[in-house]
Amino acid sequence: MPTTTGSAPPGPASVRFAQRPDRNLFAGLSAPRAVALGLCILAVGAALTLAGPTAGLIAAVGVSPLAGAALLMLEGRALIEWAPVAAHYVWRGCCGQLLFLAQIMSARPRPAGTLPLPGDVTRLRVLQSQDGSAIIHDPYTDCFTAVAAVHGEAFLTADPGDQDAVTAGWGRALAGIAADGQIRRIQILHTTRPDTGATLKATATQGISQSCSETATVAYLELLDQTGPWWRHDTLLAITLTGKAAHAAIRRAAHHTGNIRGADRVLTAHRDAIPDTLAGADVTVDTWLTPADLTRWIRAAYDPASTPLRDTHPDTTPDTATAGPVAVQETWAHLHTDTAWHTTLWISQWPRAETHPGFLAALILPTGAATSLTLLYEPVPTGVALRQIGRDKTAQASDGALRRRLGRLDTAAQAARETDTAQREADITAGHLDMRHTGLITVTAGDPEALRDAVTRIRQAAAAAGCDTKVLYGQQMQAFHAATLPLTRGL
Repeated sequence: MPTTTGSAPPGPASVRFAQRPDRNLFAGLSAPRAVALGLCILAVGAALTLAGPTAGLIAAVGVSPLAGAALLMLEGRALIEWAPVAAHYVWRGCCGQLLFLAQIMSARPRPAGTLPLPGDVTRLRVLQSQDGSAIIHDPYTDCFTAVAAVHGEAFLTADPGDQDAVTAGWGRALAGIAADGQIRRIQILHTTRPDTGATLKATATQGISQSCSETATVAYLELLDQTGPWWRHDTLLAITLTGKAAHAAIRRAAHHTGNIRGADRVLTAHRDAIPDTLAGADVTVDTWLTPADLTRWIRAAYDPASTPLRDTHPDTTPDTATAGPVAVQETWAHLHTDTAWHTTLWISQWPRAETHPGFLAALILPTGAATSLTLLYEPVPTGVALRQIGRDKTAQASDGALRRRLGRLDTAAQAARETDTAQREADITAGHLDMRHTGLITVTAGDPEALRDAVTRIRQAAAAAGCDTKVLYGQQMQAFHAATLPLTRGL
């Protein structure tokens, strides 16, 4: 066979994600499954002891539905683990919370700045900072959120060395943003939506008309008219300041002007530092969204069909009171808003093997599907992280001892979790910040059939990237808000 001499060109350093923590209570069983099976065994044992074999048989038949719910799996979860989700979904349906209709002629006007949104985001208010940017205030959790439009350089086409530098710089940027403990959550939201191409055509017309002949300009514009469909990519960065962690800083910054003004000053200080923090990751902050910009984003999420109309009238300033949808209907697996159908997926498992840092390209640049990809980062205080690591190590040691007593061998997944736990502890001990990360994908289409096809394509693309995805059944409205709106909402 022919042989090749020399070395292959160096590639970018690969990345590897830790295994998801195993929160099982006993012998690989989650707490609900272990409790249910324990109750079944206890009931049958008590009947056998107190009333004999016949009563034991009757008890076994009686508890068989509970045992079946603990043993039968659906979508990777036992039936008994679906019970809280299903019960909450049914309860919300009985309370009329699955259907939202806008109050067109309401007898009680909403307070100024309150977003007319359904579900768990109905309490949010939009305030205006001193520099005109928007601040999203959640009065219940006392959190303040600022949103920026950002863009990055061409990561996928960069040299391997530049990709390594950008990857390392992104990790440092996340740690820098959350270093002082005042930032509760960081959200990266990337949207892919159909576009008319009007902005690109206008920019091209202005650019080439100054440097090319009239014939070349006409030919290029004709080529643009024949090209399509057009897709628009936008990226937002949202940071949330928690009033509890930043209470002292807010009080010092307020100077007897109120907590809202103090929070504005503290959040402004964080915003001013972010451009320099993101520079190491080749990310540029274009602008901080104003209340009008935020209103356009929210309307585009609920009513994507109206986006071309708004693009033709860019000078129109929308009112916050019109940001919400006219109607929203939630089902078990979908969400139907004004002019679109949505399904939100949870990235339940990241790549188990070492992979390229740009593995999400297939999800960020999908083919023929309108998507919103959200990455949520939650800083974990060092003390909390170390206590959780201690509990994980204790549980892993006890499970290992039980397996050895039962004569069962350790699996590769269990060994990987133990290695990841030890590595996580070593990283925290070395001074690195621990973060939880969650990935959500909302797929949008104009009708249910097109939505099913788009969801299938996205799930296949995620699988090719090494990611497992699950539909968030019974939680579609809350998941839509977390994945599609720049509000840093969690699940």
